Amino acid sequence: MPARQFCTPHMLSHGKAAMLQRIAFTDRTFNESWFQQLLMDNPSLLPVDEIEPLFGPLVSLAREMPTSAGPVDVVYINAEGYLTLVETKLWRNPGARREVVAQIIDYATAISKWSYEDLCNAVRRAGATGDDPVAAAMAEEADFDRARFVDTVRRSLSRGRFLLLIVGDGIQEGVEHLANTLAKSPHLGFSLALVELAMFSAGASGGDVLIQPRTITRTREVVRAVVELKVGVSPADVTITLPPTGDEGGRRKITEEALLDEIAQATSKSLADDFREFLHEAEKAGIEPLCRDSSISLLWREPNTDKRFTFGFVRANGARVDTGFVRHYYRKSGLPETAGRKYITAVANLIPGARIDEMVGSKGFASSKILVGNRDLTLADLLPRSAEWLTAIQTAMQETEAACEAKVSGA
Repeated sequence: MPARQFCTPHMLSHGKAAMLQRIAFTDRTFNESWFQQLLMDNPSLLPVDEIEPLFGPLVSLAREMPTSAGPVDVVYINAEGYLTLVETKLWRNPGARREVVAQIIDYATAISKWSYEDLCNAVRRAGATGDDPVAAAMAEEADFDRARFVDTVRRSLSRGRFLLLIVGDGIQEGVEHLANTLAKSPHLGFSLALVELAMFSAGASGGDVLIQPRTITRTREVVRAVVELKVGVSPADVTITLPPTGDEGGRRKITEEALLDEIAQATSKSLADDFREFLHEAEKAGIEPLCRDSSISLLWREPNTDKRFTFGFVRANGARVDTGFVRHYYRKSGLPETAGRKYITAVANLIPGARIDEMVGSKGFASSKILVGNRDLTLADLLPRSAEWLTAIQTAMQETEAACEAKVSGA
């Protein structure tokens, strides 16, 4: 097994550190059934926020859910309607090395052909009850929107937009190499990751077990071409164009693509496409689109200090652009807010009728939010001036970098 990022953990007690003992899964007490139930009962063990935040927080849906390709070990869903499929492996069986990746992709392929009703039937066959056991899993969720949930599930099924996780006690090197190949199902929109759950015994601690989740690897985003053939078109008339090698514009994480889809539904496909192009240009400039909580933030890491700054959050529902946290990042970094305030003013000046609303939060911190009249700023306001918007971001980045250089040098 290759070297890992983490070493054996220690327990500190009364000032003395004791090395914990790795649990050997040769002990038949810890079999795959026990492992599956552990994951079913404790969804938080899986670090989905590090892999694809769109899919969290996980809610357990089914164990051993039947499909035409075989039963899926553990299935989760979240309140937004996104499915996570888990294949568990305790690496006693050498044959599992090569089979496990193909196996979970077969499950995803089979499920991508289902309707919402098919999913409900499969969950019932796995032991659930009720007319709609899928939505029933969300019974404890506050403000649950069933209609939106069902619509998202249906759309995810038709597009094969799943998070696939291979979870084991010790991921084998061969599987890591296999996980980088998704050519078998290029039409599906899934993301695949390998997660290792290392388990350690604390010895005389009453049978307590320390579990250390690690994301070993995840598939890179791949460029996929969609070819639409209409009746009467000959093969000679079909052209497939892929982005050139090294062009990241066609590559989007599944979380980002889903949020762009949500923006398209809330506004229009053309607006979402324009925003996708803006993100591509922003990435060239050093911006990292960070997707969380139904929003895309325009994140930048200052190269001298690695401090994080954001130049706005784009809320997927309605494509609202929120600049309220811009000044917060400057305060958090110990820098004057000048560059942040200048950026907000520059953006407001791009939009006729825009104004800056100064607010003071509960902790006494001020923030500046751009409004257009009495409504929130939106992508529809900004994208016609996308070049100027990006210039405002780059100017703020340059001024911030200069301020950080001066701070580091003590000038």
